[in-house]
Amino acid sequence: MRLQVVGEHLARIRRIDEDHFDAVAGQNWYHVIGLRNIISHGYETIDMEQIWKIISTEISLLDASLDILGGD
Repeated sequence: MRLQVVGEHLARIRRIDEDHFDAVAGQNWYHVIGLRNIISHGYETIDMEQIWKIISTEISLLDASLDILGGD
């Protein structure tokens, strides 16, 4: 569910200022937005092994890329 929330927040940021978002967003930001859509609307197709892979191997890359937003 946390991945869904992160994806929702990134989508909101993109709607506020799409040009700026496109200028600073990493490709993985778009992937998280897409994952949010799958979790929210296509939950019956969720592959839990793929979710685990994201959590265990890719979340640190996302965390590092979000530092541009000024988070700790």
